[in-house]
Amino acid sequence: KSNLEELEELVSKLYLSNNNFFFRIIIKKDNRHIGNVRIGPINYRKSVSNFGILIGEKKIHNKGYAEETFNIIKKFCFEKINISKISFRCVEDNLPAMKLYKKLGCIEGKTTSKFHKDGYSYSQVTWKINNKKKLK
Repeated sequence: KSNLEELEELVSKLYLSNNNFFFRIIIKKDNRHIGNVRIGPINYRKSVSNFGILIGEKKIHNKGYAEETFNIIKKFCFEKINISKISFRCVEDNLPAMKLYKKLGCIEGKTTSKFHKDGYSYSQVTWKINNKKKLK
């Protein structure tokens, strides 16, 4: 299978899944698709979910789209689907993302796993953010 075929298969599975949400990130003014967000897999019993965001166009990085998207997704998770904790990993070398997650109140965890791509290995840092309303 090609990378595109594998991606199409993954997206189809996510759309049909009961424990994943997969959204496009669209710039409203010109209806341009700039990235994707995945929430999941969601463990409804434990009220936790993983999260992933990708903004593919490098020329629009550092324009606030990731921050806006993260805040929308956090609100969706905490207020609409009643999740108590979102956890995720970030490549340690992705300094802009690491800085953003700190700014947004996420809690940095340990460097735990490796992400392999194109023959390289990247350390990943675990992050989480808690739904403060559910913790009361």
